[in-house]
Amino acid sequence: MMGELKTIFVLIQNYINQDNLKEALETFNIHYNNIKDVKGFQNCTVGIVSVLAQKLQSEFTLTNQIKQFGKNTNDVIQFAHRCFITINLSQLKLLQNSLYVIVKYLLMNNHVTEAVHFGNYLLNNLSPPCDILKYLVQLFAHYIHKTCPIDDDLKKLNVILMWDAALNLVKRHTGKEIEYALSSLLTLVKNMNGLILHEGRTMDVVILDMTLESVLSSSGIRKKNDQECMMNLYFMLIENIVAVMQNMMRHRQMHVHHLIKHIKLMIDICCLNKNEKESLSFLISLFKFIDNSIKNGLDSNFELRKMITFVESYEPTLILPNTMLYHVFKAAITTIIKLKNFWYEGLVINSSETISQMFVLLHRLVYISKYSSIGQICCKSKNCDLNEDSTSEMSLINIVFIIIRHITSTNRILLNSADVLKWMELFISLFDRVNKSNCSNKIAFIEFSLTSAYNLCICTTSGDFTQLCLDFLERLYSILDPCGIDSDLVARVAILLSRYLYNKNKNNEALRCIAYWCVRTRSELAAQQWVYLKCKEERNNVIIKETILKKIENDIDLKEKWPDYKLTKSDCTEIMWLELKAHNHQNKIKQDTTAVLELFEELMCHKLSRELKCRVIITTAYIILYSNSISGLKRVIDVLEDYIRKLEVETSMEKKSMPLMLGNLYYANYLCLLKHLQNLVSKELDSYAEERLERGMEQQNIIQYEPISWILPLKIKPKLFNCLNWAIKNWSALINDTIKDEHDVKLLFRSLQEVAFILKLHGDSKEVEVWKLLYKLASNKKCHKHTFIALMELSKISEVDVLELSNLAKYLPKMVINYKLALATSLLNQLKFNDARELLESINDGELNNNIVLMAEYSYLKSRLCFESRNFNKNECFSIFIDAYNLAHGLIKRLDYFYEYLAMHFVILSICSYLNLIYVSTFKPVEARCFLKVQMNIVLKSVLTKRALNVFLMNCWNELMCCNFENANGQLEHIMTLLDFKEEELDLKMQKLTVNYSPNRCSSPLSDYRCSQVSRINKMASPSLKRLNNKRTQMNITEFCDEAINSNGPFDPIIMHSVIEACLLKAVYCSKANQQKLAEHYFKCTFKLLGLPIPQFNKNEVYNILTVRQATLAKYHYAEHLILFNDPSKSLVYLEKAKESCHDDWLSIYVNELIISLRVKNIMSHAISNVIHSPVVKTRVQELKTPMNSKLRVNTKSQGVPRFVTPAVRKLRLTLESPNSRQNKIKTPLIRGTEKIKNDLTVKKKVGKENIVKSTTKQDVEIKVREKRSTRKKETTEQPPSLIIKRRADRLNI
Repeated sequence: MMGELKTIFVLIQNYINQDNLKEALETFNIHYNNIKDVKGFQNCTVGIVSVLAQKLQSEFTLTNQIKQFGKNTNDVIQFAHRCFITINLSQLKLLQNSLYVIVKYLLMNNHVTEAVHFGNYLLNNLSPPCDILKYLVQLFAHYIHKTCPIDDDLKKLNVILMWDAALNLVKRHTGKEIEYALSSLLTLVKNMNGLILHEGRTMDVVILDMTLESVLSSSGIRKKNDQECMMNLYFMLIENIVAVMQNMMRHRQMHVHHLIKHIKLMIDICCLNKNEKESLSFLISLFKFIDNSIKNGLDSNFELRKMITFVESYEPTLILPNTMLYHVFKAAITTIIKLKNFWYEGLVINSSETISQMFVLLHRLVYISKYSSIGQICCKSKNCDLNEDSTSEMSLINIVFIIIRHITSTNRILLNSADVLKWMELFISLFDRVNKSNCSNKIAFIEFSLTSAYNLCICTTSGDFTQLCLDFLERLYSILDPCGIDSDLVARVAILLSRYLYNKNKNNEALRCIAYWCVRTRSELAAQQWVYLKCKEERNNVIIKETILKKIENDIDLKEKWPDYKLTKSDCTEIMWLELKAHNHQNKIKQDTTAVLELFEELMCHKLSRELKCRVIITTAYIILYSNSISGLKRVIDVLEDYIRKLEVETSMEKKSMPLMLGNLYYANYLCLLKHLQNLVSKELDSYAEERLERGMEQQNIIQYEPISWILPLKIKPKLFNCLNWAIKNWSALINDTIKDEHDVKLLFRSLQEVAFILKLHGDSKEVEVWKLLYKLASNKKCHKHTFIALMELSKISEVDVLELSNLAKYLPKMVINYKLALATSLLNQLKFNDARELLESINDGELNNNIVLMAEYSYLKSRLCFESRNFNKNECFSIFIDAYNLAHGLIKRLDYFYEYLAMHFVILSICSYLNLIYVSTFKPVEARCFLKVQMNIVLKSVLTKRALNVFLMNCWNELMCCNFENANGQLEHIMTLLDFKEEELDLKMQKLTVNYSPNRCSSPLSDYRCSQVSRINKMASPSLKRLNNKRTQMNITEFCDEAINSNGPFDPIIMHSVIEACLLKAVYCSKANQQKLAEHYFKCTFKLLGLPIPQFNKNEVYNILTVRQATLAKYHYAEHLILFNDPSKSLVYLEKAKESCHDDWLSIYVNELIISLRVKNIMSHAISNVIHSPVVKTRVQELKTPMNSKLRVNTKSQGVPRFVTPAVRKLRLTLESPNSRQNKIKTPLIRGTEKIKNDLTVKKKVGKENIVKSTTKQDVEIKVREKRSTRKKETTEQPPSLIIKRRADRLNI
């Protein structure tokens, strides 16, 4: 039989090892009846369980997870259960390890009920307690902890079930197991969390109730066993109760009646003497007082008096370790120390008496902590000469400071200055003792003490206790040795001290204090406070030109007050660099740059590392950029250029690369050069405006001021943009691993963002390259914000799909509004107007969160939608655009960052472009001039060459549409100068068409930005045409057109757009002046250039709208030209072509009107036989002469009648013939009828007349325009006009 038993064991063992528990169980059941009475059966079954446990143990992984054993955990349960019911209880001790493994396996698989069931087998064990019991209790506690947070009923029930099983084991075995349970309970209570309640109680209270009920009902707790052992159990009970109390305070859920019930139960059940019971009653009073102090403050005095009486009845020497009194005081002090945030946020005190009593109680507890070893002594070092619990003392003093802070902010009159001073004295005394000691915990103690002092004084910088706090901080810092202490913490308290001194009008002392502690701490915060105080003094007209080092060296009072401190040369370098960085931190505050330049020069003389020298130069450049120091700017530019050259040479010779620093240097150089150029432009414009406003100047017929200023800066020198290009090139070579410093990363990302916006403003296609570079670097650095910004801008210009942006927006909830605006822009670019409208209407003002740039962009997108959707109310469109402009223009002064300034300028320029397009198309020249002037101010002061071209072109159209030829020709000359075209013979002929001394000369819409009529000289070609001009000298516009037509490109889209516009303007100008051949020459150039493949603009550019209407506009004006020169049939063909490609409502109206007029004319000329038709006009152009030699511009003896009246001319004519023609705001001096108009023989011009045009805005926005007019009277018949409009009898006037 023994052989059969062994065979069966081996067979079952094999099945278990093969993960086949079903076969193992079946084999066990089949042979059970045959082997159950065999002598070795019990040992065999124990062996089988051990094999199962070993197999389970081998399946445990390091991550505390378990592989599925067999097919189902139920197989393990069934097999283990079958084995256990056959084993005698006496054998359980042998199975304790196996039982532990099985229970652990079941808990890991979340079979809590079964695990508890197997654990209960130990309850039936009659033998002495098993060693495994301790580990089982800990195992249950561990899995309860893993179950947290307890947020559903199933978890709650499992926790109760597991802890009940553990307590049953403890209750059965009353030895050390109670300690196991109580120590495990403490861990559980401290970490218990979750919102679920059980019978109205939190789970930590439920667990505590279960434990105390089980422990206090056990026989072991009632017996008078070893006193020390029992006291240890009592302490563990108290510790658990106090831990639950602290949980209540942390979660703001005070239910102290549960805890009071437990303490009373201890008093009733435990074998305690009278003093021990009184000690526990002290805890009850403390809990009640804390509960009242946070709820309503009632009955606080009664509880306080009881506690004070109890505390004062014991001297510290009587409080012996491991007594109930000792444990209660320790628990009370721990509880009070934990009240920090609880009392600071919600302490309720109704009388000064309560505060005094609280201070008495806390002072007594401090006294006990000092003279008895209640808590842990400050440190465990043998060399420590402190025999007091300094940590508990300072923690209690901190609680007093918290009470003072709270009452100061709620009801200051309840506080007594004498009480506050007493506690400050206590703090200083303790701090001094620890500071002079050998305590190894001294550093941590001092840092905690400084934090406590800082928190007290930061709340009382003004009021009754200001002088107390000032004296307190001065005394504290007079005994402080900052060595080894956190420098920023010391600096913060020093900053607070300097603030107190400054508020007391002790300005010099404040500067001395912060200078000294900046030297001692080397903290950036202290240096920033030094600069901040200097800036405050500067605003009070007191210039502090000293640096920190000079203040330390030269101030005698400082040396008397603060201990002397020796500095090495490297220390001096470090301090100067700190101060320079602090100036950069405060760069938005206007500051005197004397100290900055002095620091800069001194640092450049020191032997610095190459990288530090780069940082010094870059930091100084950014400081000077925000200042008004012209000399400082020039000095920094010189140093930048010299050092860049030097660094380039050194790095190339050493074969080292410094792409980050070189890129930053080049960009700083670009910004400084740009600022210098802007200074020159602003100075020139301001002086020009002043001269224009001199007395009598406005009455002159010619501008006497010789211009230089603005046109040359707009022809940007290569040096300026070379800096930008080299910066981009260096940054493109960056490897992420080389950027370690967080400040460098922030500066790089900010610089790339600014560069991209600069290129956007300049209309440069490199903008896309820079955004992609920012995306790459930010992605590698895992900076989601800048990755999002780069993707957002790329999506706005349709370079990336919006889907990628939407995925990233999920991780940045604050950037959702940015995503919505980017999506709206993308939809507008794709002409999905309905989707864009729905999205914009869904955005509310709250989402914009008062972000200035987003508010302006949102308004711009709404106005852009209104214009581009081509289905809008004209007045509403004007209103939306004007509102958007007013908002953007009003917000620009509130911007903080340079990139925001750039982004806002882009928005304003775009809004003005749309407004100008509307005003020019609707013949409102006065309003157009206002916004053209806004644009011109921006493009000149930001030196935006290509944008300036657009402004001049639009202004030229504005003047030409109201037949103001002199001004139109002047603006055309500006465009030619800006494009660097030299004069050709055709230009000279065009100039002779214009009266040199016209009274209109001073009424230019951009009169502040005019050039005098001087010939364009031959000179070197500027960069604007560099790509298309291989020659070294200028070319004229005809040569440029020929080369562009014959070459394959590439073409700069803005330059080509501007050249096409210039050709079209010249063509229209010549056509209106009856110069047929000149007009047709330029029309021919226009159409040839329009046929070239030109690169696309960024989708978010206003140029897209202008380009779309360019071809239609050319066909329309050519059709007008053909009508003027008697070719109506060909004109109709071009009008039909224009109609097909028309995308502009106003242009569509003019095209359709002209088509209808032509057809009506054709019908009427055949249908009405009695109409006397005018003879066919044969135009004969005279030889061009200057106006001084001939009054006639065109031969108009018998044929000088306009062949056909265009809509533009008809609109002007109707305006002139209206009854209110004298008040008309559109100035058209060259268009008059040949017949005399009744009662208007002379036209009187008013000098300096001011016209106010009310725009059709929701708010009444008034735009004031000043027009300067000549005082010279002109007879209507004195000079033949360029265009003559005759009335004829029996002729249909169209």
